[in-house]
Amino acid sequence: MPTYSPDRQHPDLVAFGGAVRRLRTERNMTQEQLAFAADLDKGYLGRVERGDSVVALLVMARVARALGVTVEQLMGSAGL
Repeated sequence: MPTYSPDRQHPDLVAFGGAVRRLRTERNMTQEQLAFAADLDKGYLGRVERGDSVVALLVMARVARALGVTVEQLMGSAGL
């Protein structure tokens, strides 16, 4: 059973997750492909995209790298 953040669905988490989903779909990647490229569990990536998990900096860096963008570009895409 996953452990959800007490900040679950916080607007910033939802914005970040939406940016990850947008960039992933623009690159025609499945969640499974992105999770593999970022060395993350697919279920965890799904929670990130829904805004259900607080994302650590190292995870942001892995996801950004797997999407071919910088953390700054990823955060900017989220409006953060």
